Amino acid sequence: FGTVENLEVRWSRQSDLTSWDGSNPSSPWPEDAVAAWDWVAHPDFDMQDFDIGIAENNDIALVFLDRPITDIPHAYLPTDNLGELLNVGDEVNVVGWGQQTATSQFDAPPQGTFAIKQQGASTISELGRYEFQVGALTEEVRKCHGDSGGPSFLEMDGALRVVGVTSHAYDDSDCFETGGVDTRVDAFLDWIDDEMRLRCDDGTRAWCEVPGIVNPDSMGNNTGNSDEEDSEKRSGCSSTAHPAQWLLVLLGMAAFGYRRRQSSTAIG
Repeated sequence: FGTVENLEVRWSRQSDLTSWDGSNPSSPWPEDAVAAWDWVAHPDFDMQDFDIGIAENNDIALVFLDRPITDIPHAYLPTDNLGELLNVGDEVNVVGWGQQTATSQFDAPPQGTFAIKQQGASTISELGRYEFQVGALTEEVRKCHGDSGGPSFLEMDGALRVVGVTSHAYDDSDCFETGGVDTRVDAFLDWIDDEMRLRCDDGTRAWCEVPGIVNPDSMGNNTGNSDEEDSEKRSGCSSTAHPAQWLLVLLGMAAFGYRRRQSSTAIG
């Protein structure tokens, strides 16, 4: 799969990125783009040993921005206890910028059918300890190519929680017949918390009033927005109504703008 070289990553709230050309180094970033200056992948992730279906791929990473985002609602993570309450049939709100028109996995989707943020309600179809399937039925909202790294939200304990992050197709039929698979966030809470605390210690995070995972008890949970407004504003597990400086993503990072300066193969 090659190596990643000179990869530039930005976070943006823009919902339409069709005019942005990530393959062109001279293409300007969106005006509100915030740069990421560091990232860390789960140490047990291995693209060469990646499984489809419901598996343990450890497909999760943290990206650290060079300045806090302070004017959108905070996206909370589930606690250990809340994660245990996930069930098959739970309705999740999915968000992504990926392919909207079914084509062969080897054919590029038509212009204008990707790079536009979409959201919709779907369901958890199969549940494993580290991953879950979203949208097994053809009539359900599904994630597809380009949605990697995007979130699945679920209302739990009075707040929308990021319970999953888009990872891969369920089987060889690709995303058109059996939907996609999310990494379960609750399975990696200890690793996320440890890394966030470590990055406060080494100075990677600029805002560390809460050094570990931020939750409603530590920061308050009154955003003044409805659940629908919250889910529309959140784009890929981002922080924050309160200052923070990290993003929870998949190694594909396709839900965020990225650009390769040199010829190389990105992971995911």
